[in-house]
Amino acid sequence: MKTLLLLLAACGAMAQTPYIVTSNSESNTETLSGGNFSNGGIYTMKLPGWSVGGTTLAVFFSSGVATGSTCAYSVADDQSNTYTAGPTSTDSTNTRFAYAFYAPNTTAFVHRIYITNSCGAAVIYFSPIVVEISNVAVSPADGAGNGHAVGTASTTLTAGSITPGTNGDILFMYVANTTATTTLYSPGSQSGITWALLRADTNRVGQALQWGVQATAAAINPTMSMAGSGSGYVAVTMAFKPAYSGNTPPPGIRIVGSQHETLVSGLSSTPTFQFPCSGNLIVGGFIFGGGDITAVSDTNGNTWTIETPVTVSGSYGQFIHAPAANTTLSCSNNMTVTVTLSGTASNGTLVLWDLINSQRNALDQAVVSNNGNQTSTGSTLSTVSITPTTGEGIAFSLVGLDQNTATELTSPTNGLSESAYYTGENISGPTYADENDGFGNMRYRSTAALSYIWSLSSNSLAVDLWFAQAIAFRGLTLRPADTVGLTVH
Repeated sequence: MKTLLLLLAACGAMAQTPYIVTSNSESNTETLSGGNFSNGGIYTMKLPGWSVGGTTLAVFFSSGVATGSTCAYSVADDQSNTYTAGPTSTDSTNTRFAYAFYAPNTTAFVHRIYITNSCGAAVIYFSPIVVEISNVAVSPADGAGNGHAVGTASTTLTAGSITPGTNGDILFMYVANTTATTTLYSPGSQSGITWALLRADTNRVGQALQWGVQATAAAINPTMSMAGSGSGYVAVTMAFKPAYSGNTPPPGIRIVGSQHETLVSGLSSTPTFQFPCSGNLIVGGFIFGGGDITAVSDTNGNTWTIETPVTVSGSYGQFIHAPAANTTLSCSNNMTVTVTLSGTASNGTLVLWDLINSQRNALDQAVVSNNGNQTSTGSTLSTVSITPTTGEGIAFSLVGLDQNTATELTSPTNGLSESAYYTGENISGPTYADENDGFGNMRYRSTAALSYIWSLSSNSLAVDLWFAQAIAFRGLTLRPADTVGLTVH
């Protein structure tokens, strides 16, 4: 039951300093013929787990419109929390926008975030980030004139001036490229605050989110830097007051950040992805129609394990993870990960997860693969089963589909899908929101078998060929007190 995961977590909040519980970044939808985010439609994105309750959820995203020059959105979630619109930023030359929404003191067990398009037209270049924040006030966001900016600087990006009213505020700066091409984001360097990157997607149409705690309240125009070409961007910033609030995250292994990256036909055979991390285990789930991963490296010198792929009709599913056995993970804000592909002929997705509280030699159950051909229609697809060998850990699963879209996990109980989907996408691809495929995780506390069954967006379209994999990792068994002081950055 979900209640068991938070039973120990409900004991109380950490110290008053605000901190990040978890975050997730989705790849940009860009522009696809017949596959844009429809007017009046809903984009569904996910937290990597369930929210712990009493926390603030902040949603940042950027978009353009297929026609027209204005846009409007609303945000909701699966626990009926109320979201307030924060600052917006408009690049009228390129018809691109940035937005921020937030919901304070949220009800626990939020997993799905719903973003509704009320722009009056189909949306292009849509990319969201969601972050869960603890120890912030239940009152509105802090700061006179929440910042927003449109810029043409090619190296230093600004978010617009903001004046926090309380010492110890947590600040966020979100930036999205409009015409720029970014190879690396770097956190700002300003007095009175130490910035850290939370998410940074340099793949194709870039976006990034940085955060920091300002010890003494003072006016600030947040900055971030980037390397790359071009110059256009939109940015917004928000501040939240510190306060005792939010349940403690559950003890043991958990995801503190995830990032979804799009791979497209004809890309480099050695694409590089920026992945800020802070944990002691990284897991990657990979689905691609052009080839498998043959090598992985990163700028911090970690040793990666590349699991044997499952392949059907020229498409591949595969897991990668670091660190290797008997080694320690090295993480940083500016870390980039480079994968070597055996081919680049199609589209796909790479999801990277950042985890804390894993055991030193974390692999619990080696990858299990399965594939099939579902020629009949139906609302679900049974895929793969894995049996952990230890009673505390997390399992990941993926499924690649020839047709239809994987939306949610109906099994195992408490299994969570992290795949995004939206109204108007091509039901069988191509789409840059996880390419219609499924990526999920499941925290387990027993050695019972985990059988993965996915719900499908259409019960009148057969999946045809499919493949799936699952893998499991050991977590530390911790008391709630053992997680006090762990700060995601």
